[in-house]
Amino acid sequence: MAPEVIDGQKIGYNSKVDIWSVGCVVFEMWTGRRPWSGQEIVSVLLQVGISFNQLSRAVIAEPLPQLYQSKVGPPLPEDIDLSPQADDLRKRCFCVNPNERPSAAELRQHPYLVLPPGWEFNDI
Repeated sequence: MAPEVIDGQKIGYNSKVDIWSVGCVVFEMWTGRRPWSGQEIVSVLLQVGISFNQLSRAVIAEPLPQLYQSKVGPPLPEDIDLSPQADDLRKRCFCVNPNERPSAAELRQHPYLVLPPGWEFNDI
């Protein structure tokens, strides 16, 4: 889920949550792994910017240092090498601030998604 869906202190969310989801799907296609695979849920929540006050005090007895609240999308596995355009698409989809994420129309125009002239999907 996008950070704004999890963050109860924010005022609602919009279609930008779908861009975060597109990032998750494309990330898994590139890597063969789910974003944040192998990490504990609390660690992931802290990485995407959820503050301690929003987590159940029954789960964590005391707040973790701000150091762990990096507010970034999932790290790219070391064995995956994306082109600069693909990495830019990944970073745009995983902007923690939804206002910084592109709309679907903007994302569709991203250079990584623009097909070369004459390209056709013949077998579909």
